[in-house]
Amino acid sequence: MIPDPREHCHLDDSSLRIPLAVLYSVLFVLVLTGNILALWVFLYVHSKNNSVRVSLINVALADLLLVICLPFRVLYHSKANRWELGPTLCKVVGNLFYMNMYISITLLGLISVDRYLKIQRHAGGQYRLKATRWSSAICGTIWALALASVIPMILLSEGNEESDQGKAYFNLFLVATFWLVFVCLVVSYGKIGLNLLRLSREKPDFPNAPRYIRTARKSFFVLFLFTVCFVPYHMVLITKPMK
Repeated sequence: MIPDPREHCHLDDSSLRIPLAVLYSVLFVLVLTGNILALWVFLYVHSKNNSVRVSLINVALADLLLVICLPFRVLYHSKANRWELGPTLCKVVGNLFYMNMYISITLLGLISVDRYLKIQRHAGGQYRLKATRWSSAICGTIWALALASVIPMILLSEGNEESDQGKAYFNLFLVATFWLVFVCLVVSYGKIGLNLLRLSREKPDFPNAPRYIRTARKSFFVLFLFTVCFVPYHMVLITKPMK
C-alpha cells in the first residue's frame, strides 16, 4: 500500500542519490516560487471571491507544506542515503508529505466537480455566496480530518501490530479516495470539455466559440497531467498486498 515514511529513510540505491538530490533541489525552488506567486495572485490580485478561488488557495497552501519536506529529501540523499535526523522527524516529514499530497488531490477533485456544477446551472450572486461558504467549510473539514489522521500516526509507537493494521486500512482508504477523485475528474472535466467542443461546433460564428475550444483543451490537459502524475503510482499500489 502507501509506503510507510520509515521505508524512505532506508533506501539503498546509491546510484540515484546525486541525481535525486539535484532533482529535489530544483523542484523545491520551482514549486516554492510558483506556489508563493499563486498565493499572492489569489489573495491580492484575483479579487473575484468564489468557491474555486477558495479551493485553489488551499491547494497552494497544501503544496507549500509539501514542498517544505523536499529539503529533508535533499539532505537524505546528500548523506549517501542515510537518515540522520532521528525516527520521529522521519515520521513527521513522511506523513506530512503524503498528507498534503492527498489534500491536494482531494481539492483538485472538488474543483472539478464545482466547475462542472457551475456550468450546469446559472451562477447567480446568491449561488456564488453559498458555494463559497460551502467550499470554505469543506476545505476546513478536509484539513481537520487530515490532521486528525496524521497526528496519531506520528505519535504511535513502532512495532504495535494493532497500529500497523490500522495504518494498512487507512492506506487502503486513501487509495480508494484517490480513485473516487479520479473518477470525478474524468467525468467532470470530460463532460465540460465535450460540451464546450460541441457548442463550438454547433455555433462556430458565436463570439465565445474560440474561448470554448481553449477551455475544452485546458480541461483535457488538466486531466492528462493528473493522470500522468498520480495514476501510475496508484496502479502500483493496487497490485501490492495490504500489510
